[in-house]
Amino acid sequence: MTYGTLADFHGGHGRFREFATRNGTKLAGLLLILVALAMTVSLASWHADDPSLSYAADGPVRNLLLGPGAIFADLAMQFLGLAILGLVLPVAGHGWKLFRLRVPRQIRIQSAYWLGGILLLSTALACFPTPAGWPLPVGLGGAVGDLVLRVPEAMSGEMMSAGARAAIGIVCGMVSLPLLVASFARTEPLAERLNRPRRQKAPKASPTQVAAPSSAFDGEDDDGESGRLRLLAGFLAHWGLSFRAGLARRFGSKRKRGGQPRIEPVASPAGGARREPVLSGFQGQRQADASPDGPAPDEDYPPEDDFYPAEEDDDDLAPPARDPAPVAGRRIQSPRIQAPAAAPLPAPRQGRIVPQP
Repeated sequence: MTYGTLADFHGGHGRFREFATRNGTKLAGLLLILVALAMTVSLASWHADDPSLSYAADGPVRNLLLGPGAIFADLAMQFLGLAILGLVLPVAGHGWKLFRLRVPRQIRIQSAYWLGGILLLSTALACFPTPAGWPLPVGLGGAVGDLVLRVPEAMSGEMMSAGARAAIGIVCGMVSLPLLVASFARTEPLAERLNRPRRQKAPKASPTQVAAPSSAFDGEDDDGESGRLRLLAGFLAHWGLSFRAGLARRFGSKRKRGGQPRIEPVASPAGGARREPVLSGFQGQRQADASPDGPAPDEDYPPEDDFYPAEEDDDDLAPPARDPAPVAGRRIQSPRIQAPAAAPLPAPRQGRIVPQP
């Protein structure tokens, strides 16, 4: 088979997919019908004396499906009792619908209907008394139905009356039947399911296409999981940095004290004279520190205009007066602070003795 264009190839691929889907659906429906038929035969030929997982016997197996059929029938009757019909009938109904190319509309909801219908049907059957020839120690609803009925009895602390059991059985039975029917009756044609457009997921943006947040608060709208992960990462990072800083303070200071060379005091080569500290005269100190052969004090420091550019009103101000240049070999005397003279103390006076009476 040859294709003239790419569209012809896709059309042929679609037809093959539709053919495979239709036949696969019919095959699945046929298998479900066979499974329901096998369960029906196993339950119809059930005998309480057949050997199974919960009952050991030396007699022959009388179930038509032999050992597997006997095991399935025994477990089904013990757990669900006669409510096992609520499991078999929907399986057969789904098989027939699939064989006719009809699929369930809402699988999850219909599955919930199915389980709820089985539970209610088992409860309804457990409300009625067992006949005289019933071979099992549980009721007609199996162990599941008896367990559900014991819940209200345990809450009330007394056994339910026969009238209450009958009322509960009728209500549960009337509700369970519509649920079981709805579990397989709501279907749609397979062609509509195939032709229905699928929901396409939004394409993931590449890292280069991700736009930056428009403001500083756009990044605060992260979800809870991302926020928790970021909080945990921040906590671990903070703990690690704190631990590292503690180790550096603990061992780094000892290493620096042990390996630091000792610095010996060295006399100044200029041999400057000793001076008393003063509160003013910084310009005089700077001029006195300068050696006679060295550069002028004003050459070591850039002019003030480089640090403070002139403004419009600086032209009206007179330039500041500069100190006279120092004379080589002359020591500048800085003004000293003297305390005021103390006032003279008064002369002591001569006292007199006063006689006591």
